[in-house]
Amino acid sequence: MNICFKCTNVIRLYDHFFLGDNVIIVIGGDDNYTDDGEENRVVLSRWSKRKIFSQFNEEYLDGRKSFIFSWNEQHRNIHEEALLHYFDPNKKGQKFEPKLIVDEVTTEAG
Repeated sequence: MNICFKCTNVIRLYDHFFLGDNVIIVIGGDDNYTDDGEENRVVLSRWSKRKIFSQFNEEYLDGRKSFIFSWNEQHRNIHEEALLHYFDPNKKGQKFEPKLIVDEVTTEAG
């Protein structure tokens, strides 16, 4: 399930659709990432996480039971990696730990 909305509506909408596990929420238009590095390293900006963290148990944020993503204009590789983890039946109940991401700009310059 993909749902796009502003962060202020996260709690109400999540409570409305939440029927246990396996819920995916996408917060679109999140331009609160500190920099491109943060945007490429995490599935949820620090700002968004602070807004919703106290409302959910950690396993609903880290892929063990559900996922909440945020992105600005488009999804990133980190989101694809997280979804592959989430839908892998062998990783059910495991916390998502992103692989080390090589900065493409550094790679091109080097």
